[in-house]
Amino acid sequence: MTGRRRLVATALLAAGLAAGGGCEGPSPYQRLQNKLHTKNQQISKLRRQNERLRAALIAQDKQVETLQALGELRLEKISHPIKIELSRYSGGRDTDETPGDDVVKVYLRPIDQHGSAIKAPGDVKIQLYDLAAQPEQNLIGEYEWSVDEIHKHWKSSLMTQHYSLVCPLESDPPTHGEVTVRAEFVDYLTGSTLTAQRVCKIVGAPQTQPAGEGAE
Repeated sequence: MTGRRRLVATALLAAGLAAGGGCEGPSPYQRLQNKLHTKNQQISKLRRQNERLRAALIAQDKQVETLQALGELRLEKISHPIKIELSRYSGGRDTDETPGDDVVKVYLRPIDQHGSAIKAPGDVKIQLYDLAAQPEQNLIGEYEWSVDEIHKHWKSSLMTQHYSLVCPLESDPPTHGEVTVRAEFVDYLTGSTLTAQRVCKIVGAPQTQPAGEGAE
C-alpha cells in the first residue's frame, strides 16, 4: 500500500471511531453531571417547602401567643348570643283557603351581651306543644334548621331583626286557641345551648255540630 493510500485509510478509520463513539451516549462524566443537576433541583425544591413550613409555624405560634394574651375574657369583647327571645308576634297563620291556621310562624332573636339582636350562626330546633292534651300527645310538631340553612331565614328591617321560621302543622290546631312554642339554639361560637318558650295565639278550625244538635 502506498503512502497516500495509508493516509486515506487512517483518516477513514479515525472518522469511523469518532462516529462510533458518538453513538454510545453520554459519557460517565456527563451522566454524573446530569444526576448532580437533578439533585440540586430537588434540594432547592425541599428548601422552598421548608421555608414555607417555617413561615406557617411562625404565624401559628404568633396566633397562639396572641390568643393566650387575650385569655378567655376575649369572648366579652366579641358579640355573641347570651339568650334568645321569641317575639310576641309569633303565632298561627292561615296560608290556605281552609278555615283555621295551618302554620305557626316563629320569630326568633339571638340577643348578645349588649342587648342587641344579632345574626348568630347556630342550629335551631322548634317544638310546638298543646299543653291541654295528654302528656304523651302534647307534642304536635318538631322542626329543625342546621347552621347551613338558618342564615337564609334572617330578616332585617328598621323595626326588627330576627330569624323568621315557618312551622307547618301536620294536624288541626288546638281548638282552645293557644300553642306553646319552645325554641332551642346551639351557638356555634361558644357551643352553648340557649332556650326560650312562649305561649302563642292560634286559630283552630271551626267545630261542626252534629245534625240536630242545638235544635229546640
